[in-house]
Amino acid sequence: MDIGTFYGSPSGLDNMYVGLKIINSATTDAIINWGDNPSPFGGDRLRFIFTSGVTGGTIASSANGLQIAHMWANSYGDGRMAIGDFQTPGLDPNNTLEIRASSGSPYWNDPSGTSGLRFSFLTSANTAMNNPGNGVLSVDANGDIIYVQADSIVSAGGGGSGFTSCTNTTGAANLNSDSKVNLNSHNLYFEGQNNSNDKIGIGYNCSSPLNAKLDLLSENGGIGGNFWTLNGNNTTGSNIGVWGYSGGNGGNSFGVLGRTGNSNSSFDAAIFGSPSSSSGWGGYFTGDLMAITNYYPSDSTLKTNIQPLNEALNTINNLRPKTYFMDNVGHPEYNFNTNVQYGFLSQDVQSILPDLVKTSPAPLEFDSAGNILPYSGNTFLAMNYIPIIPINTAAIQELDREFQNRNLSD
Repeated sequence: MDIGTFYGSPSGLDNMYVGLKIINSATTDAIINWGDNPSPFGGDRLRFIFTSGVTGGTIASSANGLQIAHMWANSYGDGRMAIGDFQTPGLDPNNTLEIRASSGSPYWNDPSGTSGLRFSFLTSANTAMNNPGNGVLSVDANGDIIYVQADSIVSAGGGGSGFTSCTNTTGAANLNSDSKVNLNSHNLYFEGQNNSNDKIGIGYNCSSPLNAKLDLLSENGGIGGNFWTLNGNNTTGSNIGVWGYSGGNGGNSFGVLGRTGNSNSSFDAAIFGSPSSSSGWGGYFTGDLMAITNYYPSDSTLKTNIQPLNEALNTINNLRPKTYFMDNVGHPEYNFNTNVQYGFLSQDVQSILPDLVKTSPAPLEFDSAGNILPYSGNTFLAMNYIPIIPINTAAIQELDREFQNRNLSD
């Protein structure tokens, strides 16, 4: 140092200098310097403090004053700057520049207040330097300002980059832990209605063609998709695991389409339905049901208390077959066939073969506003027609035996 004022501590270990340093004949620098003792340990501070004579218990009027900033350095050549609330003795910055919002601010802990760092009205006529990519500055969970690429989303919990462009040769960073999104009573939308794109793929390699709006691939077996609706307190609404609807015009239309592609499987079913009890339905359809072939479990090992069927002819004679039309006007919710029908009335059959009739509730249906439709949720009697086949068979056999016996008596 050349021209200035030197301050030394009583012990001579710490010092400060304010003055000028001559660099060359044309340059003289103004210098504010603070110095440490020869010991290399620890660090020393140059503090900027504001004091006020105004009474009232403010930090500035206290004995220590209001610290605005301080610089910290040690003999190893490590220098740092702190701005803001570093009032606590020994509290020093851990970064080259560290900012802490001041607790003395009138906006402290105010959601509409000021932050520790803000840029306002920045203009420049200088030519900007090229950035390493299209990105932004962000603040991570530790409070550090970091550079984030525009095609990446950084997990708020430090889970790593979750998304990146398929053209990124380095690939997306792996999640470091399980991550979550709290919807906070809001909806999450994936917008877009492009027929060839705007799709979501799970289990595919990046850029693989997708066949559906939501396309899920499970190459290791197991369950491709799992939908659960758990609400034990829902006594009025419907609990629906999967809702399939197709409202397109022209071509084929399927609400739910099931296919299998494993011909060597020990069990092969395009759609499998299993009710929670015998009173439920494995499948419920409002409309005609098309099946190329039908099979029903009839193995003797699945049955107990096997008895011959007697008095079948008497049972058949008590049944009253009818022709009728289904009431589509009074019950449009069932989408009945409009052709003439042949069958029985469940009320008639119930008095003769009660085990073939049971009461079924219709599922609740809702309008676009979530209101229950007035015709939904009704109950009706349903009948199992399949057992009529063995009853008819036994009746025919009884008629044949009676016919044979009459011929023998002749």
